[in-house]
Amino acid sequence: MAFATADVTSAENGIASQSQRRHRTCLRQRNPSEVDEVCAHAYLVGDAAVFANPDPACRRGEVTRFTSAKTWNEIARAASDMKDGGEEIAVGEFLREDHHRYYGRPWILGRYYFDKLLSCGMKPSDRVLDLGCGAGRLGLWLIPYLEPGNYTGIDAHLRSLVAFSVYEAAMHALAAKSPKLRLDENFDLAEGDGPFDVLLDFFVTKHLTEAKARLAYGKLAQRLAAGAKIFMPHAPRLGIDGMKELGFSLDRTDTVHYPLLSGGAVADTDTWHIFTVAQSVTS
Repeated sequence: MAFATADVTSAENGIASQSQRRHRTCLRQRNPSEVDEVCAHAYLVGDAAVFANPDPACRRGEVTRFTSAKTWNEIARAASDMKDGGEEIAVGEFLREDHHRYYGRPWILGRYYFDKLLSCGMKPSDRVLDLGCGAGRLGLWLIPYLEPGNYTGIDAHLRSLVAFSVYEAAMHALAAKSPKLRLDENFDLAEGDGPFDVLLDFFVTKHLTEAKARLAYGKLAQRLAAGAKIFMPHAPRLGIDGMKELGFSLDRTDTVHYPLLSGGAVADTDTWHIFTVAQSVTS
């Protein structure tokens, strides 16, 4: 589905009242476990978070809007507009930073990942697709570094994306960089997304079945520019030969150590695999 950027980024403070009510109504008709079926895509552009809602109770393809927090002191108001299924998401959940503990390894890894990407030559002009962006563990570092509009994050977990758009983006003043966040468990993205110069797959396809990982990379290949880089801090789910069949050649592997994790209960070393897209499938 295509989204009109001009419409989304319009500076209308009242962008929300009617559509907020409609958004809440639609989400209440589903259980929390079914929310991914309700919200096919979500993104934050400027100060507006947008969900494309295929719920049959709404018009097919209807886009419902609510206003995300523009500044950190509006977080409570913005949180009150968010629902996960019929359940209201309390601002206390953000203040406790529960979303920092949704993942198996510490939040500090985002900074380690960022430093590694810079050492590999990432540039502010790169257009980056962050698979499994979560609540912004890496995005908080990438977005300020990249040129406006160059960061797109997708995730299948609604609560993580709400924490990212309502809390983290406001606390770190990220709206000016126009990051795009999408609720998307099928790697469909939206019309007009890409082509991307960098694809980050940090333990996302690793946890998929081989068939679903192959399907995902088949779709993602359509969104990558010629010469694009794929970074994953683990062995590819499809194996090196499987990636090659899809047009991704292995550049190199790097062993990366995270000193602050040493001596803890989680792994402090990853083997990064870096691939290059042989040719653009988007042209």
